[in-house]
Amino acid sequence: GDQVTEGDFAFSVASTDSGDTVTSPINEYIEKTANGEFFVVYLNVGNSGSAPLTFLSTLQQLKADADTFAPDDEASFYLGGGVVTINPGEQVETAVAFDVPVGTTPTSIQVHGEPGGAGVELPL
Repeated sequence: GDQVTEGDFAFSVASTDSGDTVTSPINEYIEKTANGEFFVVYLNVGNSGSAPLTFLSTLQQLKADADTFAPDDEASFYLGGGVVTINPGEQVETAVAFDVPVGTTPTSIQVHGEPGGAGVELPL
């Protein structure tokens, strides 16, 4: 799919998923149920710089028409997201989970590399 950059971060969408619960791939007993439903964006995040970068899932925003949603940090953490260190030249896949009203159709994710950065829109 599309790839966008912000600073030394490179982002692309690997896949998406939705459901009423998220379950840790490491421990099936660690799960969280959504208030609405979870929409999970699996991002490929690369580092084109010369120093390690820290990706924070909590900075990302999901867009659905005029609505904007913040990540569910606990659900993202259960899926291996949250805080991810990416070494120079590496690319990792990480999950960002959003708890959205049932029937929401997300159109894009606004990705952010650094806190306070402008962010870049990435179509879903």
